[in-house]
Amino acid sequence: MKALKIERLFEAAKAAPASVTEPMPEALKIRVLAQWSRESESPLSSVMDLFPTLRQVCRVGLGFAVAVMLACLAWSYSDLTHEPETFVEAATLSAHSDLQL
Repeated sequence: MKALKIERLFEAAKAAPASVTEPMPEALKIRVLAQWSRESESPLSSVMDLFPTLRQVCRVGLGFAVAVMLACLAWSYSDLTHEPETFVEAATLSAHSDLQL
């Protein structure tokens, strides 16, 4: 079944008229060559294109790091502000305060 479809496709391709390609306009040829030569002048041009993306990733990462740091500070501060509920917590806090001096 597939062989028959492929054969019919080949026959249709043979019967299709040959496409006539016109030569590239001279102005387009000059623009393409100028762009190609400009890109090939600097071997670091492809690396330099990554810097805006890298800068954006670093900004997002820095913002995330600041948010995590503030959350950790708030969490540790909330642990310091509550009163100890058991004798063990009170003993632990007094031992920590003695060590910090």
